[in-house]
Amino acid sequence: MKSFFKIFLLFALISAVSSPVFAYKPMKNVSKKQVNQNERIRQGVRSGELTKEEAKELKQDQKEIRKMKQEARSDGKVTVQERKEIQKKLNQESKEIYQEKHDEQKR
Repeated sequence: MKSFFKIFLLFALISAVSSPVFAYKPMKNVSKKQVNQNERIRQGVRSGELTKEEAKELKQDQKEIRKMKQEARSDGKVTVQERKEIQKKLNQESKEIYQEKHDEQKR
């Protein structure tokens, strides 16, 4: 009986310690994606593929995503639904960056 209790206690401890690590990892991927998008915007301005107005709008969209991340983290836990919404917004923004960089507008 004691060995069962020890195993159960050990399992509970490992679960409690590892849960926050697994919950954090997907948001880390979101952060990497956002860093990449910001770099794509900067590169688009440098190369002339983006106008200043396009870049301003894209940067504003990035601010909105940061705000979504902050709100999701505000209660200490990012839910699956919140993570999906942030990922969806990031994917939309990635497409928008591509479209703006390739829209043949005069710079």
